[in-house]
Amino acid sequence: MWLWGVGLMVFSTVCFAVGVWSIAVGPFVDTEGVLILDTLAKDTHYKYLLVFLVPVTLYAVIINWWGLKIFRHA
Repeated sequence: MWLWGVGLMVFSTVCFAVGVWSIAVGPFVDTEGVLILDTLAKDTHYKYLLVFLVPVTLYAVIINWWGLKIFRHA
């Protein structure tokens, strides 16, 4: 179970770093020569999709879980 936590933290850190780079840093620097990072830097729409999809999905899951708990114990 401990290994799942470490894996989740590593995955979250990598996603956060790539997201911050693609939104805040990438558009303002020259091309790096890495195809994925250059594509994210040139993109104007889809780079925001994954960054905003995670909090919205978590919000929907938590609200639905909370509603299920209230409905079950009502």
